[in-house]
This record gives sequence, structure tokens and C-alpha cells, in this order.
Amino acid sequence: MPNCRHVCLSLLIFNLLGCSIFQEEPAGPDESRAMRAPGAQSSVWLGPKREVSHYRTLFHGYDTVNYRLAAWESGDPEQPFTFRLLIDAHYGGARPRHYDLAKWADGSSRATTGHKHEAERCQLFNSMVSACLFHDRAWLELSRDELEDARTAGLTLTLASEAETYERIAIPAADIQSLLDAAAPAR
Repeated sequence: MPNCRHVCLSLLIFNLLGCSIFQEEPAGPDESRAMRAPGAQSSVWLGPKREVSHYRTLFHGYDTVNYRLAAWESGDPEQPFTFRLLIDAHYGGARPRHYDLAKWADGSSRATTGHKHEAERCQLFNSMVSACLFHDRAWLELSRDELEDARTAGLTLTLASEAETYERIAIPAADIQSLLDAAAPAR
């Protein structure tokens, strides 16, 4: 019969290894270039996918928010490109979150749009606690001027609802510079 200490130690090591396996490595410097989306009808550029995640006890996994910058040709000669921050959240909990706002460091905030909310799976734990896995998507419209202002220092935002604050996300200056370069007006 195995020793209880060995079993507990083995489970602890397995759990720690499992946590490190599922965390995505940060993007390298060569991935900070904007890319043209394959098969797009109009020109669309996507920056590299960034991620922030936190371990959750229910469902034994991570709450994860993926985000990236994107630019679309608008067809308007005055403003040839539309810029967005795309937000894609997967999380577990008893209640859905509402990624309704993006808050800037100066305290100002702006509403996000394009909300899509899905409950992927719900489960009852210990016959007393119920929780669900949710998948939310939204985007934040950004102006060229906002991106120009953030091109050297990057951009840090906090995703929130009217009642709660969720994740703090950071968009590196290299992502912003690459997107602006890719979406430069033709000369």
C-alpha cells in the first residue's frame, strides 16, 4: 500500500506541472507584427493575441481573457481605417460577468460594444454550489489618435462592469506601432 506522503507529494507535483503546462507563453518579439487576416474581403490586420489568466477552483481551470488589436479598411477617405481592441473571455462562476467598460489609467471609461454572451456548461458541485463556464466577446472602438498617443508607452486598460472590476490588460507599444505601420495610409 503506498505511503500517504508519497501519494500527496505525487499529486502536488502533478498539479503544479499541470498548471504550468496550460499557461501560454508570451509572444516573442517576432510575433509583434500585425498580420493580414487570411481570406478577408477587405484589408484586415490583426495584432498578436495577448492573454491574462487566473486560476479558478471550480472546474479546475483558468479564467482567461484573450485580447488583440485589429484594423479594418473603412472605405472612408477621411478615416481609412477602423481600429478595435477585440476581447474574448472564458471564465467560470455562479454569475455571468459583463465586460461593459474599459477604464483608462486617468479614471475615464468608455463602453465596449458587440457583446456576445454564452453559457457553455453548468454544473452542480457537492449538491450545494452551482457554477457555469461562460464565453463572452466584445470590442472597444479606438481612434487613430488614441493609438498614436500610446505608440511609445503602450496602453493599459481595466475591463469592468458598472458594479465590478475584472482584468487589467496591457497592450505593448510594439503591438500598437506594428498595427499603425500596417494600417498606414497609402501614399
